[in-house]
Amino acid sequence: MVQSLENRETKTAASQSSTKPLLIEVMGPAGAGKTSLIDAISDHNKGFVLSPRPGFCRRAVAFAQVLLSNPGLLSKVRGMSRDDFRAMVYLRAWHAMYSNHKHREITAFDHGPLYRIAKLREFCSQLSGSAQFQRWLTRWTNRWLETLDMIILLDAPNDILMERIVARGEFRVVMTVSPSEAARRLDSFRHAFEQVLEPSRNVERSPSILRFDTSAVSRADLIQKVLCSIESMGTQRDQTQSSGNHDWMYPGNRDEQRSPITRS
Repeated sequence: MVQSLENRETKTAASQSSTKPLLIEVMGPAGAGKTSLIDAISDHNKGFVLSPRPGFCRRAVAFAQVLLSNPGLLSKVRGMSRDDFRAMVYLRAWHAMYSNHKHREITAFDHGPLYRIAKLREFCSQLSGSAQFQRWLTRWTNRWLETLDMIILLDAPNDILMERIVARGEFRVVMTVSPSEAARRLDSFRHAFEQVLEPSRNVERSPSILRFDTSAVSRADLIQKVLCSIESMGTQRDQTQSSGNHDWMYPGNRDEQRSPITRS
């Protein structure tokens, strides 16, 4: 079954454009504006599409691969949440979809591979002490850092994020805890994101990283900066295969890029 799927992927890739797809992941804590940005960019650029969930057959193959490549996890699967195990399956299934395919679209991930890796690193307590699991995460972190072309990291001060979360009434975990605990969880996400992005300095082909404080930049300016960066990346991606990491903080200067936004 795996061989058959790989053969179909090879034939499909050969029949499509020779241009490598532009893969973008939009990351950030709850309330940062990830989905809103993706929707706005989609309205401005019709070639910009949201990555679909992997199909059933591809998920089934990835499920088997996860278990076969990590036999030590078999005894711990029952202790993992469904979301955690789904994240591990999606990491493999998405990679099979995009690592070798050649598409014309600009594809964006919301709650994509690096976001899911960050959550597994920070919050999957059942496997946090497993050296095998940590090696698996490191391997897939590096694979995705070499696969993605651009990462857009959105953030805002904690008080702004919590106002947005309450206004939309979606993130129940934050809404049902004290303000200090909600702030701690948001900071945990930030720490997890930075841990995942840190290896981008060392991988052979690293993505461009754009950082935005969405409380300090207008919606119009944010969209314009992202659109310009996408257009620039589309023309330069073949030249950036080994050019090293590009990590930019907007607004402000590059010295601010490692300073987390935590004021509340």
